[in-house]
Amino acid sequence: MGNRFSRSGADQGRTQQLMEPADQQSGARSVAFRDQVLAEQNGALQPDQPPGFLKRHFPHLRWRSVQGVCIVLECVIFLIACLVITPRGYITPEPLANWKLGSSDRTMEQCAYVLQDKYWIELRRMIVPIFLHGNIPHILMSLYFQFSEGTTTEAEFGPVKFFIVFLVTGISGNLLSDAFGVNGVGASTSCYGLIGVQVGRLFVVEWPHIEDMQLKTRLHEHWMRVVGMLAAWEILNWSTIDHYGHLGGFLGGMCLGCVLQKHTSIRFTPLSDQRLFDANNPQQMVAPTKKQRAWASVVLFVLMFGSAGRIYWSSSVTELEMLCPMMWQRYFMEQ
Repeated sequence: MGNRFSRSGADQGRTQQLMEPADQQSGARSVAFRDQVLAEQNGALQPDQPPGFLKRHFPHLRWRSVQGVCIVLECVIFLIACLVITPRGYITPEPLANWKLGSSDRTMEQCAYVLQDKYWIELRRMIVPIFLHGNIPHILMSLYFQFSEGTTTEAEFGPVKFFIVFLVTGISGNLLSDAFGVNGVGASTSCYGLIGVQVGRLFVVEWPHIEDMQLKTRLHEHWMRVVGMLAAWEILNWSTIDHYGHLGGFLGGMCLGCVLQKHTSIRFTPLSDQRLFDANNPQQMVAPTKKQRAWASVVLFVLMFGSAGRIYWSSSVTELEMLCPMMWQRYFMEQ
């Protein structure tokens, strides 16, 4: 009976296909072709093309993206720090090599703020530490997080806004870290910023528009687990990681989550969560209110310029005139 059922279904399908008008078949082919083109434009793999390891675990990864460029850049700079800049560590960058490239250094930033002149170049230490790493486990953890969270954030906010988030949160983390005299390296400031932008967007902008209580419960439980794991990580590595940098990146991300508009959503759809989308444009996510943007902008301004002010006002011109030339000599040291 099973075989008869199969043949009967096949015959019925062929009969229906013959009965379809030619234009309907042509329309179906056009729709299929359109879907195929859209899938190729979005970087999706064809059904008969098995996904690779990275695509299977990180479905939103695209190498031709801001996050892809940042990942490649971090790997290249890591190799330069290991193999090119002296002293060479070959496997792990030497601290002095990272310093020459531009790791965080509060004193050198004070030289730029106060003495200026040739020390202006030291302002790079607000940005460059994002792309430096201390050892192989450090860069691997950073890259894993960017593969997972960074690619999703870029897919939702778009490349330009993602670049703003990645850069601004990294700078805000480095500034807060330097303001309290903690020098460090790593993209974790920006990684915490990626978490912050999602938290700010979800719990400040989107939360009042979510009607599904079960969805709210799941989202709340998920983010409580994320925050709990991050808190445990900070406590377990209390003496070895830059807490101020992580806090600055996270706060900067929360502020930007309340300022920047999303292009699309990985989590929500217009069919299941209509209130999260613009009534006049169903494909457009709801925008932050003017009040939310204003408060978030003020907090971000205070965070960044307050940190920079603390770095500047905690310096002494007399001491810097003696220290800066001595520190500058480190560029010419081999070990």
